[in-house]
Amino acid sequence: MVDNCTQTANYDQLDANNNGVGDLCEMTQDSDNDGIPDIRDNCRTASNFNQNDGDMDGVGDVCDNCVNAPNFNQLDTDHDGFGDACDQTQDKLVISVKWNTNNVDLDLHVINPYGTFFGSNDCRSGSTPNWCQSGLLRDARGSNEADKEEKMILTNPGDGFFTIGVDVFTSSVITSAKVDIYCLGQPVVSFNSGAITSTSPSNRILWEVARVNGTTCETQAITQNRALNCSQNNNYANCNCDTCGVGICHACDSQCDVNSGACMDPCANVQCGAGARCDSNTGMCQNLQCLPCNGSDDTLCQPEGLCIRYQQNGPYYCAISSSNLGVDCNPNNPNACPANSECNRASFNNNSNYYDRYVCRSNNNCQ
Repeated sequence: MVDNCTQTANYDQLDANNNGVGDLCEMTQDSDNDGIPDIRDNCRTASNFNQNDGDMDGVGDVCDNCVNAPNFNQLDTDHDGFGDACDQTQDKLVISVKWNTNNVDLDLHVINPYGTFFGSNDCRSGSTPNWCQSGLLRDARGSNEADKEEKMILTNPGDGFFTIGVDVFTSSVITSAKVDIYCLGQPVVSFNSGAITSTSPSNRILWEVARVNGTTCETQAITQNRALNCSQNNNYANCNCDTCGVGICHACDSQCDVNSGACMDPCANVQCGAGARCDSNTGMCQNLQCLPCNGSDDTLCQPEGLCIRYQQNGPYYCAISSSNLGVDCNPNNPNACPANSECNRASFNNNSNYYDRYVCRSNNNCQ
Protein backbone atom coordinates (compact mmCIF):
# COMPACT_ATOMS: atom_id res chain seq x y z
CA MET A 1 0.00 0.00 0.00
CA VAL A 2 1.33 3.49 -0.97
CA ASP A 3 1.12 6.15 1.75
CA ASN A 4 -1.02 9.07 0.47
CA CYS A 5 0.47 11.45 3.03
CA THR A 6 4.16 10.69 3.49
CA GLN A 7 5.06 13.65 5.73
CA THR A 8 2.14 13.37 8.19
CA ALA A 9 0.84 10.34 10.10
CA ASN A 10 -2.61 9.31 8.83
CA TYR A 11 -3.23 5.65 9.54
CA ASP A 12 -6.78 5.88 8.10
CA GLN A 13 -5.48 7.10 4.67
CA LEU A 14 -8.71 9.09 4.17
CA ASP A 15 -8.92 10.78 0.76
CA ALA A 16 -12.39 12.33 0.40
CA ASN A 17 -11.88 13.69 -3.12
CA ASN A 18 -9.99 10.61 -4.38
CA ASN A 19 -7.12 12.69 -5.78
CA GLY A 20 -4.38 10.48 -4.32
CA VAL A 21 -3.43 12.96 -1.57
CA GLY A 22 -4.56 12.19 1.96
CA ASP A 23 -7.05 14.59 3.55
CA LEU A 24 -4.71 15.32 6.44
CA CYS A 25 -1.97 16.47 4.04
CA GLU A 26 -4.32 18.63 2.03
CA MET A 27 -5.29 20.55 5.15
CA THR A 28 -1.78 22.00 5.37
CA GLN A 29 -0.26 21.51 1.91
CA ASP A 30 -0.02 24.69 -0.20
CA SER A 31 1.47 23.81 -3.58
CA ASP A 32 1.44 27.35 -5.02
CA ASN A 33 2.46 29.14 -1.79
CA ASP A 34 -0.44 31.58 -1.88
CA GLY A 35 -1.47 31.04 1.72
CA ILE A 36 -4.51 28.93 0.79
CA PRO A 37 -4.22 25.21 1.63
CA ASP A 38 -4.72 22.96 -1.38
CA ILE A 39 -7.88 21.46 0.13
CA ARG A 40 -9.55 24.90 -0.09
CA ASP A 41 -7.60 26.41 -3.02
CA ASN A 42 -9.62 26.87 -6.24
CA CYS A 43 -6.38 27.01 -8.22
CA ARG A 44 -3.59 24.88 -6.79
CA THR A 45 -1.07 25.43 -9.59
CA ALA A 46 -1.07 29.25 -9.69
CA SER A 47 -0.93 31.68 -6.77
CA ASN A 48 -4.27 33.44 -6.19
CA PHE A 49 -4.70 34.44 -2.58
CA ASN A 50 -7.89 36.38 -3.46
CA GLN A 51 -9.52 33.20 -4.91
CA ASN A 52 -11.39 35.20 -7.57
CA ASP A 53 -13.83 33.04 -9.55
CA GLY A 54 -15.87 35.29 -11.83
CA ASP A 55 -18.03 32.57 -13.40
CA MET A 56 -18.46 30.71 -10.09
CA ASP A 57 -17.57 27.31 -11.53
CA GLY A 58 -15.20 26.39 -8.71
CA VAL A 59 -12.06 27.05 -10.78
CA GLY A 60 -10.08 30.19 -9.96
CA ASP A 61 -9.81 32.83 -12.70
CA VAL A 62 -6.00 32.57 -12.92
CA CYS A 63 -6.21 28.95 -14.10
CA ASP A 64 -9.73 28.84 -15.61
CA ASN A 65 -9.66 28.12 -19.35
CA CYS A 66 -13.04 29.87 -19.69
CA VAL A 67 -13.06 32.77 -17.26
CA ASN A 68 -16.52 34.05 -18.26
CA ALA A 69 -18.28 30.74 -18.94
CA PRO A 70 -18.87 28.16 -16.17
CA ASN A 71 -17.04 24.93 -16.97
CA PHE A 72 -15.95 23.09 -13.84
CA ASN A 73 -14.66 20.14 -15.93
CA GLN A 74 -12.31 22.46 -17.96
CA LEU A 75 -12.91 20.34 -21.08
CA ASP A 76 -10.65 21.46 -23.98
CA THR A 77 -11.16 19.13 -26.94
CA ASP A 78 -8.61 20.72 -29.29
CA HIS A 79 -5.99 21.35 -26.55
CA ASP A 80 -5.55 25.02 -27.45
CA GLY A 81 -5.86 26.27 -23.86
CA PHE A 82 -9.41 27.58 -24.35
CA GLY A 83 -12.23 25.53 -22.87
CA ASP A 84 -14.96 24.16 -25.12
CA ALA A 85 -17.53 26.28 -23.25
CA CYS A 86 -16.05 29.48 -24.69
CA ASP A 87 -14.05 28.28 -27.73
CA GLN A 88 -15.86 29.03 -30.98
CA THR A 89 -13.14 27.52 -33.17
CA GLN A 90 -11.98 23.93 -33.35
CA ASP A 91 -8.30 24.38 -34.21
CA LYS A 92 -6.75 22.01 -36.74
CA LEU A 93 -3.27 21.87 -35.20
CA VAL A 94 -2.04 22.73 -31.72
CA ILE A 95 1.67 22.20 -31.02
CA SER A 96 3.30 22.69 -27.63
CA VAL A 97 6.79 22.42 -26.17
CA LYS A 98 7.40 21.94 -22.44
CA TRP A 99 10.62 21.83 -20.44
CA ASN A 100 11.63 21.43 -16.79
CA THR A 101 14.88 23.40 -16.45
CA ASN A 102 14.53 26.76 -14.66
CA ASN A 103 15.68 29.98 -16.36
CA VAL A 104 15.93 28.29 -19.76
CA ASP A 105 14.31 29.88 -22.81
CA LEU A 106 13.19 27.49 -25.56
CA ASP A 107 11.53 28.86 -28.71
CA LEU A 108 9.02 26.91 -30.78
CA HIS A 109 9.24 27.10 -34.61
CA VAL A 110 6.90 25.77 -37.32
CA ILE A 111 7.66 26.13 -41.05
CA ASN A 112 5.22 25.48 -43.90
CA PRO A 113 5.95 23.34 -47.01
CA TYR A 114 7.79 26.24 -48.70
CA GLY A 115 9.66 27.48 -45.61
CA THR A 116 13.09 27.44 -44.00
CA PHE A 117 13.87 27.92 -40.33
CA PHE A 118 14.34 31.64 -39.55
CA GLY A 119 12.92 32.52 -42.99
CA SER A 120 9.72 34.36 -43.90
CA ASN A 121 7.62 31.18 -43.66
CA ASP A 122 8.84 30.33 -40.15
CA CYS A 123 6.10 30.84 -37.55
CA ARG A 124 7.83 31.76 -34.28
CA SER A 125 8.11 34.50 -31.66
CA GLY A 126 7.91 37.81 -33.50
CA SER A 127 6.81 36.27 -36.82
CA THR A 128 3.28 35.08 -37.65
CA PRO A 129 2.77 34.36 -41.38
CA ASN A 130 -0.81 34.38 -42.70
CA TRP A 131 -1.03 30.59 -42.74
CA CYS A 132 -0.09 30.44 -39.04
CA GLN A 133 -3.10 32.06 -37.41
CA SER A 134 -3.52 32.29 -34.43
CA GLY A 135 0.22 31.65 -34.08
CA LEU A 136 2.32 31.54 -30.92
CA LEU A 137 0.21 32.24 -27.83
CA ARG A 138 3.09 33.62 -25.76
CA ASP A 139 6.89 33.68 -25.66
CA ALA A 140 7.79 31.75 -22.50
CA ARG A 141 11.16 32.49 -20.83
CA GLY A 142 11.36 29.73 -18.19
CA SER A 143 11.27 32.13 -15.23
CA ASN A 144 8.86 29.96 -13.20
CA GLU A 145 6.84 26.74 -13.43
CA ALA A 146 4.05 28.40 -15.43
CA ASP A 147 6.60 29.95 -17.81
CA LYS A 148 8.07 26.72 -19.20
CA GLU A 149 5.63 25.97 -22.01
CA GLU A 150 5.05 27.49 -25.45
CA LYS A 151 1.99 26.68 -27.52
CA MET A 152 1.36 27.28 -31.23
CA ILE A 153 -2.17 27.29 -32.68
CA LEU A 154 -2.77 26.74 -36.40
CA THR A 155 -6.50 27.21 -36.86
CA ASN A 156 -6.49 26.38 -40.58
CA PRO A 157 -2.94 25.69 -41.79
CA GLY A 158 -3.88 24.21 -45.17
CA ASP A 159 -2.54 21.17 -47.01
CA GLY A 160 0.94 19.72 -46.81
CA PHE A 161 3.61 18.90 -44.26
CA PHE A 162 4.66 21.43 -41.62
CA THR A 163 8.03 21.00 -39.91
CA ILE A 164 8.46 21.61 -36.16
CA GLY A 165 11.66 22.80 -34.46
CA VAL A 166 12.72 23.95 -30.99
CA ASP A 167 15.52 26.51 -30.57
CA VAL A 168 17.58 26.54 -27.36
CA PHE A 169 17.74 30.32 -27.02
CA THR A 170 19.48 30.38 -23.62
CA SER A 171 23.28 30.10 -23.71
CA SER A 172 25.54 27.72 -21.74
CA VAL A 173 22.84 25.23 -20.87
CA ILE A 174 21.95 21.57 -21.24
CA THR A 175 18.26 20.76 -21.10
CA SER A 176 15.56 18.51 -22.53
CA ALA A 177 12.07 19.10 -23.85
CA LYS A 178 8.83 17.41 -24.84
CA VAL A 179 6.74 18.35 -27.88
CA ASP A 180 3.06 17.40 -28.09
CA ILE A 181 1.13 17.54 -31.37
CA TYR A 182 -2.64 17.73 -31.15
CA CYS A 183 -4.43 17.23 -34.48
CA LEU A 184 -8.21 17.44 -34.30
CA GLY A 185 -9.82 14.05 -33.84
CA GLN A 186 -6.51 12.20 -33.47
CA PRO A 187 -4.59 10.89 -30.42
CA VAL A 188 -1.83 13.16 -29.11
CA VAL A 189 1.59 12.46 -30.64
CA SER A 190 4.55 13.23 -28.34
CA PHE A 191 8.30 13.51 -28.89
CA ASN A 192 11.05 13.72 -26.25
CA SER A 193 14.31 15.42 -27.11
CA GLY A 194 17.01 13.88 -25.01
CA ALA A 195 19.85 16.31 -24.19
CA ILE A 196 19.89 19.55 -26.19
CA THR A 197 22.56 22.17 -25.58
CA SER A 198 23.60 25.73 -26.18
CA THR A 199 27.17 26.98 -25.73
CA SER A 200 26.60 30.65 -26.62
CA PRO A 201 23.94 32.91 -28.17
CA SER A 202 25.65 32.62 -31.56
CA ASN A 203 26.32 28.85 -31.41
CA ARG A 204 23.34 26.86 -30.23
CA ILE A 205 21.10 23.94 -31.15
CA LEU A 206 17.79 23.63 -32.95
CA TRP A 207 16.00 20.37 -32.19
CA GLU A 208 14.25 19.44 -35.43
CA VAL A 209 11.33 17.42 -34.13
CA ALA A 210 8.91 16.15 -36.77
CA ARG A 211 6.69 16.91 -39.75
CA VAL A 212 2.90 16.89 -39.46
CA ASN A 213 0.39 17.06 -42.31
CA GLY A 214 -2.08 19.90 -41.84
CA THR A 215 -4.92 17.96 -43.47
CA THR A 216 -4.41 14.27 -42.77
CA CYS A 217 -2.64 14.64 -39.38
CA GLU A 218 0.05 12.18 -40.55
CA THR A 219 3.22 12.66 -38.47
CA GLN A 220 6.79 11.87 -39.58
CA ALA A 221 9.49 11.78 -36.88
CA ILE A 222 12.81 13.62 -37.43
CA THR A 223 14.24 14.13 -33.89
CA GLN A 224 17.65 15.50 -34.90
CA ASN A 225 19.78 18.21 -33.27
CA ARG A 226 20.98 20.84 -35.77
CA ALA A 227 23.80 23.35 -35.24
CA LEU A 228 22.82 27.04 -35.54
CA ASN A 229 25.07 29.96 -36.42
CA CYS A 230 23.30 33.10 -35.19
CA SER A 231 23.98 36.77 -35.86
CA GLN A 232 24.35 39.28 -33.04
CA ASN A 233 21.95 41.56 -34.92
CA ASN A 234 18.39 41.59 -33.58
CA ASN A 235 19.49 40.01 -30.31
CA TYR A 236 20.66 36.74 -31.95
CA ALA A 237 17.15 36.06 -33.26
CA ASN A 238 18.33 35.46 -36.86
CA CYS A 239 20.28 32.28 -37.53
CA ASN A 240 21.67 30.17 -40.35
CA CYS A 241 21.43 26.41 -40.31
CA ASP A 242 23.27 24.49 -43.02
CA THR A 243 22.06 21.09 -41.82
CA CYS A 244 18.43 21.95 -41.00
CA GLY A 245 15.68 20.46 -43.08
CA VAL A 246 13.52 22.71 -45.24
CA GLY A 247 9.90 22.63 -46.31
CA ILE A 248 9.33 19.83 -48.82
CA CYS A 249 8.45 22.38 -51.54
CA HIS A 250 11.29 24.80 -50.85
CA ALA A 251 13.27 23.75 -53.94
CA CYS A 252 10.37 24.40 -56.34
CA ASP A 253 10.41 27.59 -58.39
CA SER A 254 6.64 27.71 -58.78
CA GLN A 255 3.87 25.29 -57.90
CA CYS A 256 4.39 22.16 -55.84
CA ASP A 257 2.49 19.14 -54.56
CA VAL A 258 2.60 20.06 -50.85
CA ASN A 259 1.99 16.46 -49.82
CA SER A 260 4.70 14.77 -51.90
CA GLY A 261 7.10 17.69 -52.51
CA ALA A 262 7.02 17.12 -56.29
CA CYS A 263 7.54 20.33 -58.27
CA MET A 264 4.92 21.09 -60.93
CA ASP A 265 5.01 23.21 -64.09
CA PRO A 266 1.83 25.32 -64.04
CA CYS A 267 2.25 26.08 -67.76
CA ALA A 268 2.59 22.45 -68.88
CA ASN A 269 -0.89 22.28 -70.45
CA VAL A 270 -1.53 25.99 -71.06
CA GLN A 271 -1.65 27.46 -74.55
CA CYS A 272 -1.74 31.24 -74.87
CA GLY A 273 -2.81 33.27 -77.89
CA ALA A 274 -0.71 35.60 -80.02
CA GLY A 275 1.14 38.28 -78.09
CA ALA A 276 0.78 36.46 -74.77
CA ARG A 277 2.78 34.03 -72.67
CA CYS A 278 2.13 31.77 -69.69
CA ASP A 279 3.32 33.06 -66.32
CA SER A 280 5.37 30.21 -64.78
CA ASN A 281 4.35 31.28 -61.28
CA THR A 282 0.58 31.42 -61.75
CA GLY A 283 -0.11 29.32 -64.86
CA MET A 284 -2.11 32.25 -66.26
CA CYS A 285 -1.69 33.82 -69.70
CA GLN A 286 -0.38 37.38 -69.61
CA ASN A 287 -0.11 40.01 -72.32
CA LEU A 288 3.48 40.52 -73.44
CA GLN A 289 2.98 44.16 -74.30
CA CYS A 290 4.52 46.34 -71.52
CA LEU A 291 5.67 43.38 -69.43
CA PRO A 292 8.80 44.56 -67.50
CA CYS A 293 11.92 42.81 -68.79
CA ASN A 294 15.70 42.68 -68.52
CA GLY A 295 17.34 44.80 -71.21
CA SER A 296 20.14 42.32 -71.82
CA ASP A 297 17.81 39.36 -72.37
CA ASP A 298 14.75 38.96 -74.62
CA THR A 299 13.86 35.59 -73.11
CA LEU A 300 10.96 36.89 -71.03
CA CYS A 301 9.38 38.47 -74.13
CA GLN A 302 9.75 35.43 -76.41
CA PRO A 303 8.56 34.09 -78.72
CA GLU A 304 6.61 37.08 -80.08
CA GLY A 305 8.32 40.07 -78.49
CA LEU A 306 11.49 42.07 -77.93
CA CYS A 307 12.78 43.81 -74.82
CA ILE A 308 12.99 47.55 -75.59
CA ARG A 309 13.44 50.96 -74.02
CA TYR A 310 10.79 53.54 -74.78
CA GLN A 311 12.92 56.41 -73.48
CA GLN A 312 16.66 56.91 -73.21
CA ASN A 313 17.92 55.53 -69.86
CA GLY A 314 14.34 54.48 -69.07
CA PRO A 315 13.06 51.07 -67.92
CA TYR A 316 12.75 48.10 -70.27
CA TYR A 317 9.43 46.63 -71.40
CA CYS A 318 8.37 43.92 -73.81
CA ALA A 319 7.05 45.07 -77.17
CA ILE A 320 5.37 42.78 -79.69
CA SER A 321 7.42 42.42 -82.88
CA SER A 322 4.36 42.55 -85.12
CA SER A 323 0.98 41.06 -85.75
CA ASN A 324 2.81 38.58 -88.01
CA LEU A 325 4.69 37.19 -84.97
CA GLY A 326 8.44 37.39 -85.05
CA VAL A 327 8.67 39.79 -88.00
CA ASP A 328 9.42 43.50 -87.63
CA CYS A 329 6.33 45.57 -88.27
CA ASN A 330 5.80 47.75 -91.33
CA PRO A 331 5.28 51.42 -90.40
CA ASN A 332 3.36 51.88 -93.66
CA ASN A 333 0.79 49.23 -92.73
CA PRO A 334 -1.88 50.67 -90.38
CA ASN A 335 -2.97 47.15 -89.40
CA ALA A 336 0.49 45.88 -88.53
CA CYS A 337 0.03 46.10 -84.75
CA PRO A 338 -2.57 45.07 -82.17
CA ALA A 339 -4.93 47.55 -80.55
CA ASN A 340 -3.41 50.25 -78.33
CA SER A 341 -0.05 50.05 -80.07
CA GLU A 342 1.59 51.47 -83.20
CA CYS A 343 4.50 50.50 -85.41
CA ASN A 344 7.42 52.74 -84.58
CA ARG A 345 11.20 52.75 -84.29
CA ALA A 346 12.54 51.68 -80.88
CA SER A 347 15.99 50.91 -79.47
CA PHE A 348 16.42 47.47 -77.99
CA ASN A 349 19.30 45.71 -76.30
CA ASN A 350 20.59 42.46 -77.77
CA ASN A 351 23.70 41.13 -76.01
CA SER A 352 24.53 44.67 -74.86
CA ASN A 353 24.41 46.07 -78.45
CA TYR A 354 21.72 48.56 -79.42
CA TYR A 355 19.92 48.44 -82.76
CA ASP A 356 17.06 50.38 -84.32
CA ARG A 357 14.11 48.26 -85.41
CA TYR A 358 10.42 48.76 -85.95
CA VAL A 359 8.23 47.22 -83.26
CA CYS A 360 4.66 47.55 -82.06
CA ARG A 361 5.10 50.14 -79.33
CA SER A 362 2.52 50.84 -76.67
CA ASN A 363 0.63 54.07 -77.40
CA ASN A 364 1.28 55.36 -73.87
CA ASN A 365 4.92 54.15 -73.65
CA CYS A 366 3.81 51.57 -71.03
CA GLN A 367 3.02 54.32 -68.51
